[in-house]
Amino acid sequence: MASWYRVAAAVAVAGAAASACQSGAAGRASPPTVTMAKLGVRAVGGIIASGTINREPWRFRLVSSPAWAGTHQCGRTAKFAADCAVGRDYLWHRLAGGAPVYFETIGPGVYGRVLDPKVSRLTATLSDGAVLNLRPVQAYGMRWVALAVPAGLSLVQVKAYSVRSELVHAVPYQIGGSYEFFTWLPPGDPGPARVTKAISPRLLPSARLHTGPWGNCVIEGSSAAECWSLGQPTFGALGDSTQVPRVVLISFRPDASYLVLFLSDGKVNQVPIVRGAGIGVAAVRIVRSPKIVRWAVFDAKWTQVGGGSGPPDSP
Repeated sequence: MASWYRVAAAVAVAGAAASACQSGAAGRASPPTVTMAKLGVRAVGGIIASGTINREPWRFRLVSSPAWAGTHQCGRTAKFAADCAVGRDYLWHRLAGGAPVYFETIGPGVYGRVLDPKVSRLTATLSDGAVLNLRPVQAYGMRWVALAVPAGLSLVQVKAYSVRSELVHAVPYQIGGSYEFFTWLPPGDPGPARVTKAISPRLLPSARLHTGPWGNCVIEGSSAAECWSLGQPTFGALGDSTQVPRVVLISFRPDASYLVLFLSDGKVNQVPIVRGAGIGVAAVRIVRSPKIVRWAVFDAKWTQVGGGSGPPDSP
């Protein structure tokens, strides 16, 4: 089971940002008001969720066509503030690493296939403090939930409940307009504090490590994000470039404090490792000369905990 994720991104936001009304700036418009309609247990006409946005109707439909046959769309129409339609098979075979729900974002719509049979309902907290109840609806042999998150609002938390109590909760990592659910936490566990750290201002000025309840995400400028769920990081090089010279980002085990490079000219370089939640990340520049003969990783007491021959991104 893969524990890291690569997600295309134009902008990365460490957790959902506060809405305009929370900033306190005078003259800002109030965020839109979103409501959820109470539907039956089974979808009618493929509708798995509906409600209003500022009193205008919105809906989310599953259709029988294949997912990419012009049916993966979500946006304003003449009749709806948000009219979303996706092919019924899009999330059927997606794996979610033990998550209770697998979520996808499409425009202002967020929808998910409920994977855990113990889940009887979910709640979604928006950035204005509103809490929406999401009750799974059956369609095409699966259970589904969906909601609309229009501009001016963001999704800050989702909780999954059994009939009796909370099962787990998650804080999504917001990448551009997409919400990514990497980590599900037990009740009462807030997860790691939200921290943003520069990885290597000299080699990669725009590279940042975002740590929080979602896990760990590395993003460099406008490139794709590399993310890990909490407790299940995959250690090694991020990317597979063989170009020389190159700068490579490498993730390390949580007790790693120092990376030492032994070069062909006899010099020894120490590279700082930036610590996240259960993971460390470092940036290494690899050139033709001097070559990296070997490398070693040490913990805080300078006990070696890893290493190898050649550059640290060698297979």
